[in-house]
Amino acid sequence: MDKKKSLLNVIVSTLSKIVMLVVAIWVRRYVIRYLGNGINGLNSLYLNVLDVLSLAELGIGEAITYCMYRPIVENDESKTNAIYNALRRIYNVIALIVLLIGFMLMPFLDKLAKDYQSIGINLQLPFALMLASTFITYLYGPESALFTAHKKQYVVTAIYAGGRILQYVLQILVLVLTKSFLCFLTARIVAALCQWTLTRILAIKQYGHLMKGKQRIDDGTVKEIRKNVGAMFLHKISAVFVGSTDSILISAFVGMEILGRYANYTTIVTSMTGVIGMLFVPLTAVIGHLYLGADKEKFRQYYHFFHGFNLCVAIVFFLGYYSVIDSLVAILFGADLELQRAVKIVITLSYFIQFSRKASLLFRNATGLFYFDRWKALVEGVVNLILSWIFVQYWGIVGVLAATIITNMCICLTVEPYILHKHVFKASCKKYYVRNYAYIALFAVALMYLDGQMVAVSNIWLQMIENGVRSLAVSFAACAIILATNRDYRQFVKDALLKSR
Repeated sequence: MDKKKSLLNVIVSTLSKIVMLVVAIWVRRYVIRYLGNGINGLNSLYLNVLDVLSLAELGIGEAITYCMYRPIVENDESKTNAIYNALRRIYNVIALIVLLIGFMLMPFLDKLAKDYQSIGINLQLPFALMLASTFITYLYGPESALFTAHKKQYVVTAIYAGGRILQYVLQILVLVLTKSFLCFLTARIVAALCQWTLTRILAIKQYGHLMKGKQRIDDGTVKEIRKNVGAMFLHKISAVFVGSTDSILISAFVGMEILGRYANYTTIVTSMTGVIGMLFVPLTAVIGHLYLGADKEKFRQYYHFFHGFNLCVAIVFFLGYYSVIDSLVAILFGADLELQRAVKIVITLSYFIQFSRKASLLFRNATGLFYFDRWKALVEGVVNLILSWIFVQYWGIVGVLAATIITNMCICLTVEPYILHKHVFKASCKKYYVRNYAYIALFAVALMYLDGQMVAVSNIWLQMIENGVRSLAVSFAACAIILATNRDYRQFVKDALLKSR
């Protein structure tokens, strides 16, 4: 493995995510303070609607970036240029499609915001501003793909982080000075333009020779791209149906005020899991290169190590999240914005299960196996949407998250490891199933035990610290069980400890 680039990718990604997390929380805090929780909910709704529009991207970026790995390894500049040119043309078309669909959707926005009259704002103009900023992000997608395929994800991450931080700083200043939601959204456009410009300049400087030619991709590569794009499109549908539609359903059936509260909780958990997830994401290209030349048994051991590591990280984080989230929300956003206990439990369990899939998804993407489980993604997305639509009418937010838990447990956690074991490891995954579901049950038991051990004290800071310490004790006990039952994970930990001596 290219340890230097891998380590640099992880460090840059993690640090940038931490900084963005802190600043993003402050932005949400200022939105609630100056514009109200209703606008906070509307902002969350529009972000999720734009995620749905991102279906137009079809997963093309990831699919074509994967196709770049081999010509880069073989130093085939002509083919790399041909793939880049194809990606550039496609992204330009996608940007226009997203813009068109967005404008077509604008007359129906009132159907998605149940109680929008209470916030007294025009729905169309804010959405148009957010749509414009999204349109710009597609324009520098091909250049970002060049950096990623060359295992320089840290460059893309640094530019993205810099743009986001600039956006957040501008938004805070705008809120303080103008208290205008429209000016707040204009800051997104300014930041997106800066990201576009910087990405283009750096790409020309490093890969100008790969961008100047006008090579056309051969028929074999076209066939491979079509195959991968079709598969990634189905995965994209799944990601949207499982993720973004949850907030849209909550807004349409429960209301934007509740969506605003829910978004406060999920903003913290998604931001923090984003930070932790950066330990995995930058490794995709590195593992992809490793797969092309490494011993398959060694590759299998890497996978099982990452799976054990993935679960231990998830247990420590999500038990910690549950123990302190009420205190954090009260400190950051206000004491009157807390959610019910049942909602917090299902949020924690749902996000834990989704995060536990990261190791399998990392190896699937790195080995290009998204074609083989393409129909899983479609079934997952459709089933989740149907169950969410039914459950939300009876149980509100709890119903929406329960639908996500069911689809993850019954579909994702069975198909994804099966594909890896069948096409990469050439082995049965029955033992993996037993162990993985046992670990999830272990987490559920630990979560309920922790819930019964939590305390409430008058000083909110002391309450957060005490509950956090209790969660660590429960987490370490659960992780010790995983370490004792995962041989490959135990062996890698042992080897790491021996090397550190």
